Amino acid sequence: MRTHYDNLQIPRDADEQTIRQAYRRLSKQYHPDLNPSEDASRIMQLINRAYAVLSDPEQRAEHDRWIQQQETLRIPQQPTLRRQSAPQPQRQPENEHSASNTAASAPKTSKQKLWQPLFIIACCALVALFFWQLNSYLKTQAAEEETHATQPETAGTAPADATQPENEAPAVAAPLPAPANEATPSNYVRPSTAPNGEPFPSTSGYVKNYPYTRSTTKQLTIFVDNIRNTSDVFAELHQANAPQPLRTFFIEERSQLPLTALEAGSYTIRYVQLDTGETVTSET
Repeated sequence: MRTHYDNLQIPRDADEQTIRQAYRRLSKQYHPDLNPSEDASRIMQLINRAYAVLSDPEQRAEHDRWIQQQETLRIPQQPTLRRQSAPQPQRQPENEHSASNTAASAPKTSKQKLWQPLFIIACCALVALFFWQLNSYLKTQAAEEETHATQPETAGTAPADATQPENEAPAVAAPLPAPANEATPSNYVRPSTAPNGEPFPSTSGYVKNYPYTRSTTKQLTIFVDNIRNTSDVFAELHQANAPQPLRTFFIEERSQLPLTALEAGSYTIRYVQLDTGETVTSET
């Protein structure tokens, strides 16, 4: 059984900062724009999905419950070694005690020598079985994702993914457009705080003391992509033609940020290049 924690390579009790750091590190390692490997795109999809769930407290709690259910139902199937105990020697008269001990020690030593290589072989078999199951799981998951991608939408409930609960939100990629090559004004000074006076986060995330609107019904996840940009950005997410932002956030250069728990619809992202002060609008 492989979980979202395994996909981000973090323990199950990891805090939010550990989750963000793991996501950022893996994004830089497997993002298709930075990694030419054929599996990079598939692995990045797993990483995005894992981060979308674990960064949302409600979805993470539901994923933890799913893990507990699977562990309760799972029956370990591991080979075991049974060591046959040596027969108890019969009590000998006092005058034969020394000879009896010498005779009993010989088969005991022989069995110990036989048991050691069997233990090593069993360990090797367990390791091989683990990697075989892992490879089989990854192939199965990739096949399921390809199948879901080619099937049309139908009414009803879709089958649950092997690594997450059934009600996980869909994800939409929203790459930021490349900034124009404009000269930075000579009097421009990069700000260290947001317009409300709060400092920018140390890593990509929401800026404190701004409105945070989340959906309680049908949910959508938007991945805001700043991978191709060489500047940090300060951004706002708006519904189409709405002046009030739903989310206000900061994204580091060459990084991403998932915006979870959103209503399905049209959105506009307005952001400022912090290195140049340039303002850009992107629709998704």
